[in-house]
Amino acid sequence: MPNILAIETATEACSAALISFEDNSTDTDVNTAERKGAEPKIFSQFKLAPREHTKLILPMIEEVLKVGGCTMDDIDAIAFGRGPGAFTGLRIAAGISQGLALSIDKPVIPVSTLSALALQSVSALQDRQQKYSGETILVGLDARMDEVYWGAFEFQKSELILINDEKVTKMVEIGEYIDSFEGKHFLGIGSAWDAYTLETLDGSVKNSEQSLTIIENAFPCATEIARLAMIEFLQQRTVAIEDAQPVYIRNNVAKKSSKQ
Repeated sequence: MPNILAIETATEACSAALISFEDNSTDTDVNTAERKGAEPKIFSQFKLAPREHTKLILPMIEEVLKVGGCTMDDIDAIAFGRGPGAFTGLRIAAGISQGLALSIDKPVIPVSTLSALALQSVSALQDRQQKYSGETILVGLDARMDEVYWGAFEFQKSELILINDEKVTKMVEIGEYIDSFEGKHFLGIGSAWDAYTLETLDGSVKNSEQSLTIIENAFPCATEIARLAMIEFLQQRTVAIEDAQPVYIRNNVAKKSSKQ
């Protein structure tokens, strides 16, 4: 299987990862490949370091390549967390990914930052000696200005699926989303859950205590970006260097960036 280099700088966390497989399996599902004995090797660097991403990310890349026994010539694609997230962080990830891909003439794989956190929720449960049991995963990132970036995800036949549009809203909309279901269980993960109180317009969430488990202090990481990017690569879902763009979601930010 190929070697993929991934970076993630969409939040306060900065990380880089290298993923590869020991055997020559051609299975297009990473999870299935693992079950067949194709163990993935992931080498990663991670640090919570607000406003230090430009200083840290290149040394992190050098380190994961060194530990993984690779050079840039061995890399088959560059993956990055494409957002949503902090404006500057997204620009850093996209710019570095484009530059690296151009230097080795390889494609780029933009990966949703929210989907990376959704995948991370499964291992976070395992760290708590709990098991994922089919809950809908509500990923939320603090978007400042009393808003959150969020999306709802589920695993369907072992594939992670976004079941609504990624959006930026008040936290209240997540509460209303939860209350629109009866008997459904949810996982909450991401900085939005640490920054804001979940509430509906009338100040209460009817079902949250019974149906919501929150995973605290979780940040997107290049490890999950790399795992999701491997699936995209094996299914030939890559993009040309010039098409590797951040996803801001918030319209006024996107318009501002287009004018710069």
